[in-house]
Amino acid sequence: MRMQSAVALIAALFVSGPVHAGSLVDFDKGVNASEVLETARVSARLDARMPSGRIVGARRVEASGGKCAVDRAFLQLGWKLHPSSEFDAVLAKVKRRVESGEGIKKGVSFPLYSEELHKLIELSAYDDTNTNSDTMIDDYVFIANDETKKVIEVRWFEGGKQHLVYRDLSCANKPIPWAYNSMW
Repeated sequence: MRMQSAVALIAALFVSGPVHAGSLVDFDKGVNASEVLETARVSARLDARMPSGRIVGARRVEASGGKCAVDRAFLQLGWKLHPSSEFDAVLAKVKRRVESGEGIKKGVSFPLYSEELHKLIELSAYDDTNTNSDTMIDDYVFIANDETKKVIEVRWFEGGKQHLVYRDLSCANKPIPWAYNSMW
């Protein structure tokens, strides 16, 4: 089974181009080769639609018009990108949840370079201990301008889905999640 999955993963890379490693195969759960290939086919269809169509499902990608490679990567991984007009409401809601302290513990916090802003930003993550870590690690992430400390991007896990909203940017910041159950 593992050999079939490995062969399917290699085939999927040729079908869909660069992919997020955690998004295709969980070798410990024994995903079969046909499921991996179908995921790759869906991914390839998304790639074909996004550069020119700017339509994902039935909604327009308002944040960047679908032209940003980082936004497309998030969409390809199944994230819901919210329009910047929702930023303030989302920020307030997520901050209230994190500040409530109910089952929330501080995760990592570190500076990183923003290719979008051409300067350092600060990523701060918080974990909801009520969410199984196999489901999601660090359920809430705030990304702030390192100089002003103003939050410019919010990532959160809700309803079984990863969400992202940003303001004062034309594109989401990296890092793109390193695993299917990660926010960064």
